[in-house]
Amino acid sequence: MSDSLLTVEAPAAGLRLALCCAGGVARSASARHGLAAGSAAALAQGLTAALLLAGHQRTRVDVQLECNGPLRGLLVDADESGAVRGLVRAKDLEGGRRSEDPTRFDGRPLFASRHDERAGALSVMCAPAGGLSAHNPTFTNSTTDHATSFQ
Repeated sequence: MSDSLLTVEAPAAGLRLALCCAGGVARSASARHGLAAGSAAALAQGLTAALLLAGHQRTRVDVQLECNGPLRGLLVDADESGAVRGLVRAKDLEGGRRSEDPTRFDGRPLFASRHDERAGALSVMCAPAGGLSAHNPTFTNSTTDHATSFQ
């Protein structure tokens, strides 16, 4: 299956649904940066999240995560055309697998140490089309650049 972003709208009901499959983009980013499995999984989730937000908001989206865990953070951005890029601070993290289900990614060991009560900060900046100023809601959670075209 190729990478794709599907948006379905029901304007009369005020609903919009966005679905994203970004396995190719994730594999390309991992190979380009030489990332270990845990770092690659964290970046893949960040890239996919940025694509979903940009597709849903029809705007450019920058997502920055700063955390106390071994990943230390990530930065991704995407726009409504499907262009996406991102980076992680730590390239060599292997963790992120649940022992009861090794096919599922568990980011908790990467984002926070076992003694942290606060995982870090998440910042999402949306820059609307038409030259309007960007806004930046910032969330604090208590719990090498890459460019790829995505269509």
